[in-house]
Amino acid sequence: MFSILRSVAAACLLVVVASPIHAAVAKPARQVVLAPERLAELQQVNRHVNATIVETTDLEQYGREDAWTLPASGRGDCEDFVLLKRKMLIERG
Repeated sequence: MFSILRSVAAACLLVVVASPIHAAVAKPARQVVLAPERLAELQQVNRHVNATIVETTDLEQYGREDAWTLPASGRGDCEDFVLLKRKMLIERG
């Protein structure tokens, strides 16, 4: 079950990155060579977020069906995982 939820989180990343809402404020896309160092960096961010954020639903945490936010409380759903991963990767360039 846990690995299925992580797969859903990965799918959510594609939604967040491709979202028109984010496209309006995001820098233009650029091609990035996935060198071994870059892959290691992606994997490190992924492992860190997956290990430190406790998965919970927005309904449990906020009392509503959907709330996209950074998991500042240390808890979040798949969109929150993705937003934090995206933020960390952008900060790393």
